[in-house]
Amino acid sequence: DGRRAAATAHRLWERHPAIFARVLDRLKRWIPGLDDLTTTLTEDRRVLLRFRDRAYRDPFDPSCVSDGTLKLFALLVLLHDPDGPKVLLVEEPENYLHPELLMGLAEEFRGFAERGGQVVCTTHSPDFVNA
Repeated sequence: DGRRAAATAHRLWERHPAIFARVLDRLKRWIPGLDDLTTTLTEDRRVLLRFRDRAYRDPFDPSCVSDGTLKLFALLVLLHDPDGPKVLLVEEPENYLHPELLMGLAEEFRGFAERGGQVVCTTHSPDFVNA
């Protein structure tokens, strides 16, 4: 459900910077205007995500980001986490995503499967099924 996406992203940033960079690269390629994403650990051990858009001077928190961007970010983090689960159950991955992103997301699922994972999806999207 995405509750641990920020903590997982922070762990990737600390322990697997190349994987974090790969996730960020894909996100930047798919989300117009996204320039950077950082994680910060607060004094009380909470992780804050900060998104930076090229059009704005200051970064902003996830409450100002679209549900689709957050969902795509959480899925990419999950799919690339080397310490994450090996079986994923994803309900309607097409929800909140622009239809043009479905082919890329299907390729990410395929890559996860090629690395030894399994993905089970439910979908109402013929475009996602075709991908």
